[in-house]
Amino acid sequence: MSSLVGHAVTGAAIAFARADTPGQRMGHALPWLVLLAICADFDYLLFWSFGIDLRPRFTHSLAFALVAATAAWTLGRLIEADRRPPESFAVLCLAACSHPALDLLVGVHALPLFWPFVASEVASPIGVLPSAAHVSLTNHFLWRNLLIEAGVLLPALALGVSAARTGSPMAALKRCGILVLPWIGFLAWSISLHR
Repeated sequence: MSSLVGHAVTGAAIAFARADTPGQRMGHALPWLVLLAICADFDYLLFWSFGIDLRPRFTHSLAFALVAATAAWTLGRLIEADRRPPESFAVLCLAACSHPALDLLVGVHALPLFWPFVASEVASPIGVLPSAAHVSLTNHFLWRNLLIEAGVLLPALALGVSAARTGSPMAALKRCGILVLPWIGFLAWSISLHR
């Protein structure tokens, strides 16, 4: 699975990409989008607190992402109805779906992506992100994998944010082009861990 940091940064990048949209304020959207990007891992709270191990981990399905985005959109409309328009439903869905997408990019664990409609789980044949590793401050693999994940995700997210803000992928590539070589290096390093 991808790290909590990777999921949160992805949610934040979606908020930064939306920051210049008329009628939207990043400060308003940021907590919603980060929460949606990490909420699939809330099933860990059940395991850590009560020993409940969900199988399949339905929180990593597209159906769960849709339900979470719908709940956030509805709650946002109720809370913010008189002051500003709620975040677009499509953006909320993007943030919620980013979680299973990143976990698929790790390529280690199969996910019940189409639960409850299809019982079989989906796995990527190749991992382009490192696994989160055992969470312990003394685990050097955790720190190595966080570094690699940042090296793979941050340039890609910077390019996406830049493209969303400028409206031009080519302008974004000119602005973020310097990040391509380090990104390729981190990507190669991450893929080499999966062999």
